[in-house]
Amino acid sequence: MTQETPIVLLIDLQERLFQAMHQKEVLRQNCLRFLQIATELNIPTIATEQNPQKLGATLKELSPFCQTIETKESFSAYPVLDLPKVPLFVLGIEAHVCVYQSVLDFLKAGFSVSVLVECVSSRKPTDCTLALEDLRAQGARIVSIEMCAFGWLQTYTHPQFKAISSLIK
Repeated sequence: MTQETPIVLLIDLQERLFQAMHQKEVLRQNCLRFLQIATELNIPTIATEQNPQKLGATLKELSPFCQTIETKESFSAYPVLDLPKVPLFVLGIEAHVCVYQSVLDFLKAGFSVSVLVECVSSRKPTDCTLALEDLRAQGARIVSIEMCAFGWLQTYTHPQFKAISSLIK
């Protein structure tokens, strides 16, 4: 991980859309745990919502972790977000549509993008798998919650080590 403060990008984890996701409760718990880790380390989270009038708001458990929630019409989050060129850590749904198009656009713009494998999903597991495989081939890092957490900490002497370790299960 770099010394720059990264940004967590939460893409379209919305109530109605979420209900159709594969292993949705595991996804919910993983996203919550990752956002708790990011918050403990003062890493900001920005969320997007696709057509919230029809798909609902960001999941109520996750929205308190978001400093900003932006509405978007395009599948990609890139056109609506004006972000500094810092490392991005992406979670969201659906992996093969909005997450996929957002990550590709941020990669094309020169961002370093990591996708949290436990924190993305699609209605069909094969769509999620294919999206992650292609994103890796396009230059995205596919990482786990623990890889990020311990990468951000760098050492067990970090002041937040115990707090973060308690969130790793």
